[in-house]
Amino acid sequence: MPFSGASDPNLPSNVIDRSLEIRKQWVGAWNGRFKACRDDGGDESDCESSAFAVANAAIKEIDDKAVHLDDDDDDKKKKPRRKKPRKKPRKRPKLRLTVGFFAKSLIF
Repeated sequence: MPFSGASDPNLPSNVIDRSLEIRKQWVGAWNGRFKACRDDGGDESDCESSAFAVANAAIKEIDDKAVHLDDDDDDKKKKPRRKKPRKKPRKRPKLRLTVGFFAKSLIF
């Protein structure tokens, strides 16, 4: 039973309360997974279960990425990472060239 869209009255209660964009993403994920499962020859009840899992995971990922501006709890906020200071380039050692039989050294 694919959903007709984000305004479908048969949407689950955890989805109806969401914004229109999130409902659209949920319905798209659900319908896509359900259709793919049915095309592969899956049982309708198994395909529904799989579709619910995929769709709920999609909106959970959105929730995890959302920034909650009304959170006053400072413990949950991440501290900014300190940048490591740049290392100074190492000086090259002087090159010694030994020439001749008597091993005279030249420094460049």
